[in-house]
Amino acid sequence: MFDYLKKLSLFNSKAFYYLVLLLVLTVSLTACTTNNATYVNNEKVKVFADKRVELFCVLQALAAYNLRVQSGQTRNVKGVYENYLSDIEVSFYNHKNHPAVQKIQMLFGQYLLIDGNVGSYATAFNDEFKLHQGLSTEAANNLVLRLGGEEQLAAFSQDIIDFSEIIDFESFFEKHSSYYDEQTKNVERKFIDKGNVEHAINYFGKELNSYNIIISPMSRVMSSRKLENDNGELDAYIVMGIPRVDHNWQIVLFHEIAHAYTGQLSTTLAEKGEELLKLVPTLETINDYPYYPVQTEEARVIRAIDEYIAHASSFRIMALNISKSQSKNYMNKVKKLGFVHLEELGDKLMEYESNRDEYPTFDDFVPEIIRFFEQLAES
Repeated sequence: MFDYLKKLSLFNSKAFYYLVLLLVLTVSLTACTTNNATYVNNEKVKVFADKRVELFCVLQALAAYNLRVQSGQTRNVKGVYENYLSDIEVSFYNHKNHPAVQKIQMLFGQYLLIDGNVGSYATAFNDEFKLHQGLSTEAANNLVLRLGGEEQLAAFSQDIIDFSEIIDFESFFEKHSSYYDEQTKNVERKFIDKGNVEHAINYFGKELNSYNIIISPMSRVMSSRKLENDNGELDAYIVMGIPRVDHNWQIVLFHEIAHAYTGQLSTTLAEKGEELLKLVPTLETINDYPYYPVQTEEARVIRAIDEYIAHASSFRIMALNISKSQSKNYMNKVKKLGFVHLEELGDKLMEYESNRDEYPTFDDFVPEIIRFFEQLAES
């Protein structure tokens, strides 16, 4: 190779200099790309199983068992968490009528039979099962209202602690630690190593304090919550089940991360007060609009717009980074859920994407988002 290069007269020439420079730049750029493409070693992104979440899932499993017995249904569960669920039912069958189980059954009803993400409610509580201090006032009020008041909340917290001690949940959690570790590595490999969290961070233009992805084997959906720490910084908590079809979970991951970036939008909308009510006709086409658990109609409008943004931004992130065809399929499915203006909102977000010098972060684009919905209401 050395002699060959001499024959080409590359040594002692500008051509050789530029060849070396090109190789150095290529290696450097590759290293930069690798560092930017994965957050698995970044302290901001953590993937783990959470004791509080899994304790709620045990309560969920027993409450669902009770409902199936009452309605004469049989359990039809197959897949990666079948044995895990069976272990819960066998181990804790004798505690299926504990007050904590009954409370979960009353709160969630038939939602339990479709393996809804009850575990995500655990992220609203601290390790002592008191409401987390970083919970927004609105979220805290909604939980208190749903549980029937402050006294009922305190009783529920004590019931959970009592249930945990009676069943020796610490031992159960430790017994399944290798199972949790296996699923954690699976998620890291499929979603974190591929840069999915980074795609969302880049789209919204800033990093949060942390991204906590909690693996919950029994969850069939994802859900998220943002909590403020003592320094006023936001931590995102995303509870997810075990991925089966990668691209479906990718876009839902984008959706849940998006919810952590809508704080400025929600604050600006809240300042409008009763003016928000004029947006209701634009939003009440959403199938779930009447069922959003909120205290006021204004809060329902804010929740609906938040969902619109989470859907629209996630299919745009998918189109930009993963697959345009999968993005379009997702958009069409969500439109059938009543988000009839989703494609138009996606077009609006493309203005944001094309003018990042003017809108470095999503927060900078908030006035345009609000104007978009106001113009829809006027048309």
